[in-house]
Amino acid sequence: MPDVATGVIFGAGSVGRGFIGQLFAESRLEVVFVDVVPQIIDGINRDGCYPHLTVSNAGRIKTSVGPARAINSEDIQQVIEAVSHADILATAVGAGALAKIAEPLARGLARRHEINRLPVNILLCENLHAAATYMKDQLSLHLEDSICDQVLERVGLLETSIGRMIPVPSAELHAIHPAAVSVEPYKYLPFDVAAVKGTLPKITGLIGDPTVPFSYYTDRKLYLHNLGHCLCAYLGELNRDTYIADAINQPAIRNPVRSAMLESAVALAVKYGRPIGGLIDHADNLLARFGNHGLRDTVERVGRDPERKLAPGDRFLGAYALAVETGTPRRYLSLALAYGLNKLRLVKDWTVEETIRHLVRVAPEATADQDTIRSYLLALKKQAGPQELVGLIDEEMMVADLV
Repeated sequence: MPDVATGVIFGAGSVGRGFIGQLFAESRLEVVFVDVVPQIIDGINRDGCYPHLTVSNAGRIKTSVGPARAINSEDIQQVIEAVSHADILATAVGAGALAKIAEPLARGLARRHEINRLPVNILLCENLHAAATYMKDQLSLHLEDSICDQVLERVGLLETSIGRMIPVPSAELHAIHPAAVSVEPYKYLPFDVAAVKGTLPKITGLIGDPTVPFSYYTDRKLYLHNLGHCLCAYLGELNRDTYIADAINQPAIRNPVRSAMLESAVALAVKYGRPIGGLIDHADNLLARFGNHGLRDTVERVGRDPERKLAPGDRFLGAYALAVETGTPRRYLSLALAYGLNKLRLVKDWTVEETIRHLVRVAPEATADQDTIRSYLLALKKQAGPQELVGLIDEEMMVADLV
């Protein structure tokens, strides 16, 4: 194997190529992908790099990510060799595929143990709760009992919070190169620094703060980024906007989205003892990023699958529940919840009362606000606009002040 330091990434998809590959290359690592798509594998190996476009309202900046090469995941011996000599590893395959890569990854880690290589860390770039526990269990299935504990003691399973927005590759991108990818400028990757084993290579963009639990970053992603993004989509859909950037740049949409995000920020600040100023800055940075026309992100894509997004603990109910738990304001979070429930109501063809019954069943903590949320749903059923619903909040606040 060459003396150059290497970063091995399982998954040459949008996150692997668009985010992790760039960070590794900028950190002077050779980027080694493990994937199954022949066109992407061949394109990377042919050129030893791939095109990487950063898009913003100012235009786009084209660079290349390399040195890079790719291995077909069916070539088990090559995968084992790459894992056994890697300086850092990452997974970006999607939660459903982690079980499929566990065997070759485990065999590579066993080989590291056999040749007495240094401990290694794996960045788990997956949208999966408790990804480290799941990955450890999957690796254990493919390690001999006699070495399992010894191998895993020298492997850091580092959960991450993926905040970078990466659009679905367009036909234009495919025409440039089979592995071409476009991304937004933001490129920071919070990770669970407490799980590091041995020495972690210095990687550009990694954010690890030992003074706060990693759940702070995952909650911030879900209750600020995902909440604001999806709320913008539901408001934009009612306004017949096609793109998120068009929706968020309208004050009638931007203002209630920002207000809900700020209430969520206050709840996060109270729960984790973090300065509110930094969270407000993060929320405003997100709003600016939502307005990136270069991403061409659609309200349909961001708002799809409302049943999952309205599940307990997810962006709407999770942020609302956190405000209840911390005793912080939740007027705009209640409004956000109403917009989410309205989308679910339309998909399920429920009445307003059926929607409210569903709400109090899955989120009993919302019982105290069910009358308010019902009034929002009834207004939305009559096709009330955002300003009319904000007016209802203002009336509620006036009544509260008088009482």
